[in-house]
Amino acid sequence: MMLLKRLIGHVDQLSEEEAGALTETTPGQLDRALAFWRGLLNLKSAAERLQILPVQVKSLIHNGLLRSTRFGTALRYVHEEDIERLLAQVAALPEPPATEAVLPLRRHCRNHRIGLVRLITLWQKGEFEGLVRHGEGAGLQAIHVLQQADAGEGGAPAPGRDLTLPETASYLSIGIASVRALRDTGYLRHEKCLNADTNHHHTLITWRSICEFEERFLTLGQLAKASKVAPMHLARQLDRTGVPTVPCGSLHVRAYERVHVGRR
Repeated sequence: MMLLKRLIGHVDQLSEEEAGALTETTPGQLDRALAFWRGLLNLKSAAERLQILPVQVKSLIHNGLLRSTRFGTALRYVHEEDIERLLAQVAALPEPPATEAVLPLRRHCRNHRIGLVRLITLWQKGEFEGLVRHGEGAGLQAIHVLQQADAGEGGAPAPGRDLTLPETASYLSIGIASVRALRDTGYLRHEKCLNADTNHHHTLITWRSICEFEERFLTLGQLAKASKVAPMHLARQLDRTGVPTVPCGSLHVRAYERVHVGRR
């Protein structure tokens, strides 16, 4: 009953005292209140519609892209009309050109170290171009981003920026566990960075330390690619000839000093 009073008070612009003093409602008041209620979504439902996190919905509200309403509690409700408007704008985006490289929204944001909400906000302000729509995604994840020609084949990370653990593993052609071991033993350095959308920290391997590592070492995967030999066969060959791997504590990481295997 209290929620209904607050709904009526909000729709009919009554003061908190006037809404609280209501003892009966007219059919008109009830219809208006229920119609308004049906047009609201809680943060979880809004996040599901947009295919993002609830904390990112809060950031969209903070940035003025979505309206929210409270009814005397900490709970916030988003106007479904705003969600529909945003999704309609996504649906109106052009399809990606066949000759252009694109990345899904989330991956582009991770690769370029820009918050998803920040990018969407820039797009809504007309300050970001190059967005296209891909049929495989849902909600905001249907958005793909055109990549510059120098972004790297297949959307590979562009040199010069710090990389996530999976990106570093892909770049060095080793496993994530090996990246962690190289980091923990000082061969690679990392920084803690804050995600502006979620307020969560994540680890990035510094590009400078990757370059310094490559000056001295090569991984088995890199050697195998350069030699066009299966990694398993190359590993056996290196073991037979006694080429040592880098010391990484208890974990065996197949990275080798260039002086032992030659430079590419």
